[in-house]
Amino acid sequence: MVAPDILSSFAAILLDMNGTFMFREDRFGPDQDFAATYRALGGRRLAAELVQGIVGRCCETLGTIYDDPARCDSFPQVRDTLRVLPEARGVPETELKLLEAVLAKHELGRISDPYAAALQRLAHTHRLGLVANILSRKDLWLRELTRAGVLDLFAVTVFSSDGSSIKPSRRLFDQALAALAVPRSAVIFVGDSLRCDIGGAAGAGLATVWIDRQGLGREADGPQPDYVVRDLLELLGAQVATRAMSDSFTVRTATVADAPILARHRAEMFRDMGVLPEHLLDVLVDASRRYFEEAIPSGEYVGWVAARATPASEIIAGAGLQLRRILPHPDPGGRAIALGPQGVVLNVYTEPAWRRRGLAALLMRHVLDWAAAHGITSLVLHASRDARGLYEKLGFVPTNEMRFAGQRPS
Repeated sequence: MVAPDILSSFAAILLDMNGTFMFREDRFGPDQDFAATYRALGGRRLAAELVQGIVGRCCETLGTIYDDPARCDSFPQVRDTLRVLPEARGVPETELKLLEAVLAKHELGRISDPYAAALQRLAHTHRLGLVANILSRKDLWLRELTRAGVLDLFAVTVFSSDGSSIKPSRRLFDQALAALAVPRSAVIFVGDSLRCDIGGAAGAGLATVWIDRQGLGREADGPQPDYVVRDLLELLGAQVATRAMSDSFTVRTATVADAPILARHRAEMFRDMGVLPEHLLDVLVDASRRYFEEAIPSGEYVGWVAARATPASEIIAGAGLQLRRILPHPDPGGRAIALGPQGVVLNVYTEPAWRRRGLAALLMRHVLDWAAAHGITSLVLHASRDARGLYEKLGFVPTNEMRFAGQRPS
């Protein structure tokens, strides 16, 4: 069954949030500077070491409870957990409130444009609901959903922190189903956690789609999803992919599932340029694949791939745009201040057998159209000698940029 057919059988879709359409969440690792966040929120009373210790221990405590199936209907609130920590003994309630806000800031993720657009398209064809596990109060998440323009797409939003239940508890799914007013058999759930999402939704009698982002495959002794995809955008397939025809080619937006191909394209591009030794080729492929698997969901990288306009055709070309923050500066014409982000055109590559057929120009038009539609006014690239003519025709001009060669004069 192809991806669009999965959804066409259902009237409503319940969605997980973190790891499904919101990313860069749960930043609780040992490298996180909780004290800096505390100070940014106005905290001054507690020493940095104490802040690090309290927030770190709170995360560990909640993580242990989160992983305990017996506690899915007795999950504590963050503030209550902070109050009983030995490290927080004697800390005033006003400071505990600040520490709660610190944890929320580190828990919150971001919804990038491709996933917001996917939700917009889904809402045209299905009734949508949200069932999300979060530790903190939902205020920041409601703001992020509003910022991304997707909050009003959901007929119901169920956040675990509104009560004491967390997925896989059936209570959250039943609460969402009651608000949807759609027969259980007409609802499908989409999420990235086998235990919390797939196990919980299946226990509530729902059909399920597992987002297997890492390509781990089904677990023999774990919850069994009805369908498996690598990414929400892949699930939507032709419903959300940006497609355009030119002669005998079709172009769509790249998804996480395309990461291995994009990584190979990048390595082959540098090998064609004569700057990649053979012993480093696999190293670059692996590092690039890991980058794309993180940067595509986060919205840092937006890519396009081209294939022949025939069923099940393989990808034969690609191009992408890396978005990066820049310091404000005058634009080249001196008319305004450029605030960013800036787009770096990367990975423009065509398989050798398909070169000289206009694929690079076709892909670059998608890059330029997307940048214009999203207000990206600064675009830069590093052109090979053979590609300069194409980029000049598209409006790119040489600049005064220089590169440090790595050796200082004596």
